[in-house]
Amino acid sequence: MLIGARTHDFGNQEELSFGEKLALIKRCGYETIQLAPAKALPEIKDIHSVSPRHIEAIRADLEKAALPVSVLGCYIEPSLSDRQARLKNVETFCQYLRYAKALGTKIVGTETTHFPMPDNQQREAAYRNLKDSVKRIAEVAEKEEVYIGLEPVAEHTMNDPEITRRLLDEVQSKKVRVILDPANLILAEQVDRQEEIFQQALALLGEQVVALHVKNFVVKDGEKQMVPLQEGVIDFTTIGAWVKDQKLDLPLLRENSLRASDQADIALMKRLFTET
Repeated sequence: MLIGARTHDFGNQEELSFGEKLALIKRCGYETIQLAPAKALPEIKDIHSVSPRHIEAIRADLEKAALPVSVLGCYIEPSLSDRQARLKNVETFCQYLRYAKALGTKIVGTETTHFPMPDNQQREAAYRNLKDSVKRIAEVAEKEEVYIGLEPVAEHTMNDPEITRRLLDEVQSKKVRVILDPANLILAEQVDRQEEIFQQALALLGEQVVALHVKNFVVKDGEKQMVPLQEGVIDFTTIGAWVKDQKLDLPLLRENSLRASDQADIALMKRLFTET
């Protein structure tokens, strides 16, 4: 089980080259990365214009740093009501799927469009758009033999374990899986319900999880504020026990690295998820 970080948490392109950024991540003690090219490599404004030569340059930097890509991050909006804009997002994700193997990964991940409104009718319309997008993406994922990692987020269209399970059942593709982020499953006002929500997520989605995101927060003025892992309100005990009990070999990806706490965060992740 590899412990990794998001590349774009380690400075922008103006501060460090991609190779320097990877070297820094390695020195911090991480063993793998989540790579979002559009965030980690700002010169990539459009994935459709990336050349095979550019992909080879990225591969060379990854090999030099000895950092495999566990998840290729593609931040799209798959639930938009504007069909043309949504399908453009779908095609972007499909292009990431086509590059995944060349970059050494079998998972391309995304969230599912910010959707804070409680209106059930509007959410159902957004869900239908999401399902249509995922079905289209799944066709390419099956052809490319790459997994789609969908991340449920409490403030997004796919906002809880139940709707995530519904999507998996209705799309019915072996290549559609789940990226589980405990902190993203709960709203700031749901902190006292986290154990209930985590248990539900594991019961409904456990067999479909392909990667774990790990971050923590405190609630300040009703908003989430990211903090070192050991200082936040999220209790990872249930998730950690599940990982150990199932003997899972999942990438553990530290999100929102605060840099100063990297070593302590890595030590805690090992203790929570890997040490018996």
